[in-house]
Amino acid sequence: MRIFNLAIKDLYQIFRDLRSFLFLIAMPIIFTLFMGFAYQSGGDEGASSEVRIPLGWVNNDPDGVLSEELYKMISNLAALNIVELSPESMDEALKNNEVAGVMIIPTSYSNQVLEVVLRGEIDEVPPQLILLTDPSTPEGQLLYQSLRAPVMKTLSSVEIAASVLNRLADWMILLNSTRLSMLLSKPGQQRIIMA
Repeated sequence: MRIFNLAIKDLYQIFRDLRSFLFLIAMPIIFTLFMGFAYQSGGDEGASSEVRIPLGWVNNDPDGVLSEELYKMISNLAALNIVELSPESMDEALKNNEVAGVMIIPTSYSNQVLEVVLRGEIDEVPPQLILLTDPSTPEGQLLYQSLRAPVMKTLSSVEIAASVLNRLADWMILLNSTRLSMLLSKPGQQRIIMA
């Protein structure tokens, strides 16, 4: 009961003093409105407040499966805007700051990566993608960090597919040799040789 009496006494004092009432009710409303205007995007009403970093894309492997998949993954990134460039125009685009960096896909990149992975040679380095950017700028660092995940995802997918294909091939060889030995071990049955 004592707590209710104290609460009623405090409420009575707040409503009796106009300044206390203003600080209690009006100041949070005024502060919210002020901060809302202060942190407003400040652009055109129709303009997007989203800023996407332009990435130049030079694809010297236009028919490659991996370069197509990599393009799809990068174009889905919210932080980047892909600008397709020719090898001749990429230097000018970088100098004029039209793009923050340029990603260069080497000639026959997809075929070379697939060959290295399917051969299973771990020591051999697959062909490298080239990123031309200034790593000391925030845009350059963001480009590097944003591109790392799709590139690793693409290469990992290729390695997993190659591993599955190799295991499947081993399993088929084992299955065929087992089936062939079973057929050859039973005399009097028709012998079928698996090709």
